[in-house]
Formats: sequence, C-alpha cells, structure tokens
Amino acid sequence: MRKTTNERRGAGQTAVGKVHGAAGTVTPPATFEELRLAINLRHSQLPKRLASAARLVVDRPDQVALGSVASIAMAAEVAPSTLIRLAQLLGFDGFSAMQDIVRDAVRGRYALRLSDSPSDEGTQSGRQRRELHETIAAGHLALDTLVEGKSPEGIETAADILSVARCVFVLTGNQTLPLAAHLHNCFTGLGMHSVILEEGRNRDLFCFATLDDACVVIDRAAAPHVADAAALLAERGLPLILISDSDVSPLSSHATASFRAMEETEQGLLRITAGIALGEALALAASRIVNSRSS
Repeated sequence: MRKTTNERRGAGQTAVGKVHGAAGTVTPPATFEELRLAINLRHSQLPKRLASAARLVVDRPDQVALGSVASIAMAAEVAPSTLIRLAQLLGFDGFSAMQDIVRDAVRGRYALRLSDSPSDEGTQSGRQRRELHETIAAGHLALDTLVEGKSPEGIETAADILSVARCVFVLTGNQTLPLAAHLHNCFTGLGMHSVILEEGRNRDLFCFATLDDACVVIDRAAAPHVADAAALLAERGLPLILISDSDVSPLSSHATASFRAMEETEQGLLRITAGIALGEALALAASRIVNSRSS
C-alpha cells in the first residue's frame, strides 16, 4: 500500500535519526523523497568528500540514475569507495541499492513527460523534434520540481521581505546574469527599486546596502565568489532570499527563504526555467502585498 506524504516524511526523519546510532540500526530511505530529506538534514555534518557525493545525488538524480559508479564518482570528484560509504551511512547495503531508489524516481518522472515524444528518430527532422520535445519536457520537470519542493508559505515569506525592502539587490555571477536580469526587470516593472550586483563588478555598491534593503542571491556551486559576497551581506544584517542550483547550498543557513530553481544539464548548460517562473511569482506576490497595504 502506498504511503501518504506525511508517512513518507516521517519515515525519512526516522531514518535520519537512526543514522546517528550504531551501525546496523540504520533504516534506509524507501523513496527518493526520503533519500533527499535524509541527505539534506545531514549534509552540513558530512566530511567534505561524502558531502560532495551526497550533493550530486540530490542535485543530479538523472546522472546518478543513468551513470556507472566510476562515472558518478568522477562527476562528484570522489573515489568510487566514497559512494559506497555514503550509501552504507544512509542504511543501504551498497551503492547499487541506493541507485535503484534514484532510478525509480527518475524513470517515473521522465516517463510521464516523454510518453508522447516523437518516434521518427530515423530522420534528421525527427531527431530535431525529439530534442526539442525532450528540452521542453525537462523544463516542465524543473517547474514541477519547484512546485513540489516549496510550500506557498515559502513564497509568502520571500514576498514579505521584498515588499518592505527599500532596495532589492540581486547578487549574481556571470553565468547566472540572464536570470538576474529577468528578476531585475520583474521588480522594476512592478515599481520596486532594484540593483544588480554582478560578481567582480559594482563592489562599491555594497557600502550602500542597509538593513532596510534585501538581497536576492543567485548562487551556483561553480561561483564561490558570489557565496562570499552573500555571506558578507548577511553579516551586515540584510535578509537573503536564495535561488540556487542545489538543495544543499552552503548559503542556506544564511537565507530567510531559499529555493532550488536552477539545474545543470548533462551538456553543462544551466537550465533556468524554474528560476524565471519563480522570479515572476515573487515579484507579483510582493507587489500584491504592497498594494494591499496602500488600499
């Protein structure tokens, strides 16, 4: 019989709690949702290499589902034995058992989106149609993941912060500048004052940030300087809203509200579909709060 969401969440929390006990008492997660929860709750306490492997599991489940132990270890920049130790730490007999959980989740989600994909791959036009369909399906999947992963309260918390901010600073790196520009346009288009702080530029604008402002941080694992700048703003007391490519971003502890709304494709491209939708939703929600106060 299928478990309810609350039952699955409770089971995941129980499994996480048992990890702290003696070996042999750990109950492995039964679903990817439980696996993600177990990793998220323990990630900050894991040694560096285990943390790197764990991050890949939650951030790139498609790569984990389809790859070999060797290729997954290479992507995480760890030894294959690290993957095995991670799986055993979470209660599995070995890595293959944990990989099966990830495969089931990935197979089910992609199957729904790709069930009506074009089948005429023998021609160039057929292959192009399939590539387009798969790209659109991946975008839909990113949006579904954003909706499933965050409650409306998370949007409201972020919108409350934005609605009272004198200025919304959008902190970004070079690779995430298109998403930052979209957020900036959403905010200014609805009458909110916003400034983009780009990595390596506009550093002098940091001195103008006050406790009356807010900062939206677009954080990618490949841009450590953005994380350093965000931590500096957090130390100054600015509320942070985090948009990241990871469920276990180190900036999560600094953020009042955090969202995973970006992902890297197998080809190394940054998919920002969910981030674009999130930015519009945040701006609209903040504008609604401002208008309700003035009416």
